[in-house]
Amino acid sequence: MDNNKFFNSSSKLKKESGQASIEFLITFGFVILIFIIFFILIHQKFIQGSEIKKDTAGQRLVNSIAESINSVFMSGIGASECITLPKKIYLDEDYLIKFYREEPTIFLYTERETWVSPLVTPYINCTLNLCSFSNNATILRVNSTIKVKISYKNDKIYIEEC
Repeated sequence: MDNNKFFNSSSKLKKESGQASIEFLITFGFVILIFIIFFILIHQKFIQGSEIKKDTAGQRLVNSIAESINSVFMSGIGASECITLPKKIYLDEDYLIKFYREEPTIFLYTERETWVSPLVTPYINCTLNLCSFSNNATILRVNSTIKVKISYKNDKIYIEEC
């Protein structure tokens, strides 16, 4: 009979051991689920932060170009200033700059965003090889870091090589 008692308790231990494994797996699953939720939340905040940084970088760039153009214009004929245009806006965003005729505003475009800044004059001419022209706009496609000279001559602002 003592042997029977031993087998019964051994069998009972095996059932409890299996129960502990299931409880461990459930607990481990909940811990993994919490980590996944936490990771998703952190990732979303990172993306939002990146978007804010890109927006700030784009607005800062367009404002700095507009400020340089306005400063040269306000300084009078013969004034000039050299500025550097970066290859990309925050990480990997290619961009182009547009000046519309008869509209004293500078537009900076990326694939998904647009930034604007006011100018004191709508008369902008570009003599760079990177510039193209349409019926109503001058377009400067920036595909590498370039240094440009903004000068005021003949009652117009010129963007040329520095």
